[in-house]
Amino acid sequence: MTPPKSMVTSPHLAIMLRLAALRPPKQPMKKS
Repeated sequence: MTPPKSMVTSPHLAIMLRLAALRPPKQPMKKS
């Protein structure tokens, strides 16, 4: 997975992406 630079610029989004990748996609992701 290679997220766009705009996402990489935001540490919060990067963390959420990593958590989403680590955790199973069973729980709904919160998209702000």
